[in-house]
Amino acid sequence: MLTSRQLETVYSFMQAFERNPRISYRKLFREYCTYRSRDTVPQIITQSRIMQILLGPRLYVNANTDVEIINVEDNKKKDWKSVVSDEKVTYALLLSGGHHLLAFRRGATVLIYAEAIKPSFPAQKTLEEISPEIEGELPRFEYPRWGDLDWEVYRLMGDPRVSFVDVGSKLGISWQTVKNHYEKILEDCRIWISFFPRGRMSYYHLFFTFSTSYELGIREELTKLDRTSYLFKYENTLILFVYSDSGWTTCRHFSELEKKGILRDLRVSIPVQWHRPEFKI
Repeated sequence: MLTSRQLETVYSFMQAFERNPRISYRKLFREYCTYRSRDTVPQIITQSRIMQILLGPRLYVNANTDVEIINVEDNKKKDWKSVVSDEKVTYALLLSGGHHLLAFRRGATVLIYAEAIKPSFPAQKTLEEISPEIEGELPRFEYPRWGDLDWEVYRLMGDPRVSFVDVGSKLGISWQTVKNHYEKILEDCRIWISFFPRGRMSYYHLFFTFSTSYELGIREELTKLDRTSYLFKYENTLILFVYSDSGWTTCRHFSELEKKGILRDLRVSIPVQWHRPEFKI
């Protein structure tokens, strides 16, 4: 377990990576670290990644992602092995509860919103205190106007900290050309980075789907938590991954939000198995 001071440092690193995912350890030490030794930066980052306190950064652009959700009453359960062997599947969850399966696949752009919500540290609210008040829909992501080489650079730079020289060697182009294309695609990408102060596996993992007139309010409330949440949208349905201290009390609170009319068609499940060859959540 990291100390409060170390967690505050990791949180500041997360903010720095979001601004510049290729920021150097030297600059992290100089501008974001309160420790005296420069060696502290790689030590804290390595430890926080091992403990799954800090995940990322990665580049993400919302394009060409189809969505399949199978609910428990749909009577069309799929064999898990057939799902994970499908080369088009970029992320899949086997679920227990109101859903049977979630799968993201390369295909038509059905997924219209995706975000790793950046938290507050220390927390401003708990999951059981969120109460969205802002009405409105989440913005739909615009499809990027990229050429073939842009997509190749994006494919090889999912981890934005890889060397331009190494990517250039794989593509048969100069490192400067890679850098130019990286800077172009970065304008259309989200920086996918996550923060979990106790480590991601220390929480109850909950999966919700619902519709609401308060999409913007839901997102705003999630930024007040002290840990990352993952928010997606397809058609008129929101998909929400949250990390709870108490699964039962969180589910009860979301049920109360549904009774108040803030949420509609609420379903909740618990992830049983994960498959994430590309989508790193």
